[in-house]
Amino acid sequence: MKSAEALETLLPAADALDVLIVEDEPLAAEEIVDAIEDSGLRIVSAANGGDALARLRAGSLPSIVITDIRMPGMSGLEFVERLLADYDADRQCALIFISGHADTDTVIEALRFDAVDFIRKPIDSDKLRAAVNKARERILTHRAEVRKQSAIVSDLRAFKEQADKVSELLAEFPRSLPLGDEKTGRPTGATGAAGGSASEIWRTMLGKLQHLRQAQHALGDEHLSENASLDMLLDLMSAELADEYVTVTSLCAAAGVSQTTALRRLEDLEEAELLVRKPDSEDRRRIFVELTNGGRKRVVAYLSSISHLIA
Repeated sequence: MKSAEALETLLPAADALDVLIVEDEPLAAEEIVDAIEDSGLRIVSAANGGDALARLRAGSLPSIVITDIRMPGMSGLEFVERLLADYDADRQCALIFISGHADTDTVIEALRFDAVDFIRKPIDSDKLRAAVNKARERILTHRAEVRKQSAIVSDLRAFKEQADKVSELLAEFPRSLPLGDEKTGRPTGATGAAGGSASEIWRTMLGKLQHLRQAQHALGDEHLSENASLDMLLDLMSAELADEYVTVTSLCAAAGVSQTTALRRLEDLEEAELLVRKPDSEDRRRIFVELTNGGRKRVVAYLSSISHLIA
């Protein structure tokens, strides 16, 4: 699949439709112009294939080409072949061939280029206009398809970028680190970026893990009180990702153990420099708790080590 940039180059900047008329007979060329001058197309005329190629600026391709087949020097078929030689199949140019006396082989050769129509001279203006309208529809349909593909490519690229970021994020943290390991770093975008892709990944993991631990607490396993410290760290990380403040009282209450045990665990974590207490600037009686950088690293390391179990 082409890149979005490559697809966009297939579309003209102003999305204009133009027609190139290649006709060596002046009267026939005038008839063609008269028939389509009210079509809203930008019209360019050339007396022969060589003149037409010279008139086209580098890199340009007309939307519609109306060309006589039999012309001196370079035939219409030779002109079209040279015109399209430098463009891949994604480029679209609608072709209309004109001829006063073309044999069957010539007609078949013209149809090889997937021409919209083959019109014999003398030119029927109504038939020519109908062919031009058909050519216009083909070009507009092609451009709409190109834009659709470009949008799909852009969406896929954005998705890939997000996936790569998450992959890089997880790759920073070994899969088997214990809770106490200090070798990991802080994940990009995890703190203070609620709603960001990285934060959403960690919040989702935390939510699943916390629901699991709540279910375990409901079983009344007495050994789970030993892991109250982990519950506290998880609660603090979850609150941080949601840009919420946690007080000492609410943290201890959510730990699932007695107040005395919870305070003892909090003091242990504070002594290990994994969390810190900070007085509320507006109410000195209220104490907030938040993770230190070291505490945050250990939570991320722990989540990374079990991410394959809760993803």
